[in-house]
Amino acid sequence: MAAVTSGAVLNGFGSHFLCGGKRSQDLLAASIGGKVGGAVSPKRVIVAVAAAPKKSWIPAVKGGGNFTDPEWLDGSLPGDYGFDPLGLGKDPAFLKWYREAELIHGRWAMAAVVGIFIGQAWSGVPWFEAGADPNALAPFSFGSLLGTQLLLMGWVESKRDGVYIPDTEKLERLKLAEIKHARIAMLAMLIFYFEAGQGKTPLGALGL
Repeated sequence: MAAVTSGAVLNGFGSHFLCGGKRSQDLLAASIGGKVGGAVSPKRVIVAVAAAPKKSWIPAVKGGGNFTDPEWLDGSLPGDYGFDPLGLGKDPAFLKWYREAELIHGRWAMAAVVGIFIGQAWSGVPWFEAGADPNALAPFSFGSLLGTQLLLMGWVESKRDGVYIPDTEKLERLKLAEIKHARIAMLAMLIFYFEAGQGKTPLGALGL
């Protein structure tokens, strides 16, 4: 059937060069699995599509060098670029724990980066001096803030692995975006700490 269809399409162009005459059509039918000069027997064709290669943080891997990513980093985790030079993720249980730790630290870092910029722009107080004023938390007590934080974080954690299943494709994109932003935020916080050691703030370093 496939050969007949292919021949019909080529003949439809009205060109002897394209259709190739009877011999070319017979060769086409034979290569697909049909009978020459007769009815074409149906044949199931399985097409295998190769998966896209996993991106790596090592340029040599991207260029097809001799370096290979660790076997325990198979690309199943969002943002997996094969970076584990110390081999910390060999144990699957530890690998899961490290990913959870990376996400938690990254989320705190994202919140901290936003808070540092907004806090200094709003009050003019450098972020590394904001906690030195005992009245900075007024009108809320430290116990009230701590209790509110525990309640809110506990409520969010209670929703982990719930029955709600969102759009899978969109969820994978969001997971990748989250881990990328988390890593950038943690790197930004590291830079902020170095700046604070010199008595500078992020806005001050930008000349604002």
